Amino acid sequence: MRKTFARGAAIVLALAAATFVAGCAAPVRIIEGAVVDRAYKELGTVDVTLTRAAGATANPTKEQANAALAEKARKLGADAVIDVTYETGEGLGRSDQISASGTAVQFTK
Repeated sequence: MRKTFARGAAIVLALAAATFVAGCAAPVRIIEGAVVDRAYKELGTVDVTLTRAAGATANPTKEQANAALAEKARKLGADAVIDVTYETGEGLGRSDQISASGTAVQFTK
């Protein structure tokens, strides 16, 4: 159980470190709807699936899924991920997985 917790903590720290390293860049916005007030160029679909590790007590969260989406989109040079949708997976009566997907976009000036 400690190894699972340590692995989960390592993932969170890695995401935090990646966010810190990219700190000079503007954060990638996560938008659940469409963007109608700004022009943009679509860069592609980004998607992630996070699953609770065996023995872990906490399920993956929407915030963790958003952080993972933002990291993938950042690597594409995106300013935002739009039309984001979420799905949760059920295992033995509990939600132990979350998937998120959306379209990475770069706002045009």
